[in-house]
Amino acid sequence: SVPPITTLAEEEHFTNTLQAIFEDTSDVVTKLSAGIKEIRRLPVSLGINYIYLDHFIDGFLMQRISRRVLAEYHISLRTKRENWIGVFQTKTSPARIISNVMSIAQETCLSLYGMHPPYQMVGDVEATLMYVPVHLEYILLEVFKNALRAVVEKHNKRAASQLPPVTVRICRGDDITIIVQDQGGGIDANGMRHIWSYGYTTFQPRNLSTSAGGSAGGIWADFQEKVHATSSRTHEFAGFGFGLPTCRVYSRYLGGDVEMVTVQGFGTDVYIRLKPADSRGLIETAYL
Repeated sequence: SVPPITTLAEEEHFTNTLQAIFEDTSDVVTKLSAGIKEIRRLPVSLGINYIYLDHFIDGFLMQRISRRVLAEYHISLRTKRENWIGVFQTKTSPARIISNVMSIAQETCLSLYGMHPPYQMVGDVEATLMYVPVHLEYILLEVFKNALRAVVEKHNKRAASQLPPVTVRICRGDDITIIVQDQGGGIDANGMRHIWSYGYTTFQPRNLSTSAGGSAGGIWADFQEKVHATSSRTHEFAGFGFGLPTCRVYSRYLGGDVEMVTVQGFGTDVYIRLKPADSRGLIETAYL
């Protein structure tokens, strides 16, 4: 427990301690994802209850996100920024984040496959909401990465100029819903049964072309570095099967959700529902 803070010096010491703890635990989920990947390789005869395991990780990640948001919220209040309350941006623009994240995803797809599909953004591109931008960045990056890869692998005999586009539609109501639509051939029934399970992935580096230079693993490392340059917390795992289920946890943290509808042989629609944070529950205090 922490005794009541009564001076600015005590508050500064507390914040520095909080920052150190925050940084020291930044790789916990990466290690967890690697551990789950190893568990998934164990023999079926061991009778591991993967449904229970998924529920446990859902709860673990939800608690971790909650605590880290609280920590970041306190740390961020030391810096006054217009249109921000802690880690919450009062006018988060999904369209701006979509544009930024898609450019990173397309660049990486180009490095992996030598081409990438185009994309089109439609709908209410002027919509804004109070949200945690790094959470939305993570969600979109995972969904875009999957959509671009699916399109390229489905239409790999086409020229880059003939690839069907990925459509990103922004819909504003009480909440904001982002629909990501691809024509990447959809997901089979077995894949849909496991799509929200931690440790399940269709990513196969050995099947990827490395003609762009370097190994597939190295390219994915570069991909992570590019994302970390945008936000140090946006993307921590690729190929571990943590992406989609973690997206759903991030969305549910603020009352939203992520859902998927797929048509095998055609493509997949991912519905990302974002519930705006309640500004009345956020109190801005400047520690200056």
